[in-house]
Amino acid sequence: MPLVAASKKLSKFDPKTFLSTINGGGRKIEAFPKKQTVFAQGDSSDAVFYIKEGR
Repeated sequence: MPLVAASKKLSKFDPKTFLSTINGGGRKIEAFPKKQTVFAQGDSSDAVFYIKEGR
């Protein structure tokens, strides 16, 4: 008998909802001026960053 995976309805990631449901950790949304480098490939990190807009 083949296994059937339950399907989940995927919703769009909403950073404001995510940040409001997580306790502590200094989670916040930051804005940076245009052309400012926030981080670059190869930089060490101790956090996870979600980029809402930009490149």
